[in-house]
Amino acid sequence: MSAEPEAICLSPEQLRTLLEDAGEQGAKRTLARLGLEDEKAVQDLREVRDVLSAWRSARRIALETIVRTLTIGFLAVLAAGFAFNWFGDGKRH
Repeated sequence: MSAEPEAICLSPEQLRTLLEDAGEQGAKRTLARLGLEDEKAVQDLREVRDVLSAWRSARRIALETIVRTLTIGFLAVLAAGFAFNWFGDGKRH
């Protein structure tokens, strides 16, 4: 027959300490797997955030420029059509 495991009794403080230690070890292991365990990790993350922010800004500006260009192009074609119709053949319609 198999022996039943013994129950372990921990105080709330001991349990909290155990969980905190386990969490810290897990976080350190995860950071190490991501290559972020050294002193340069904070600077690396700041640089990644800066690059991401710059990318978002560039994407937003590019989309705004495309919309602005298409709008101006549409208005220019509309104005040219109106001008041609109004002045093009010398007759007013």
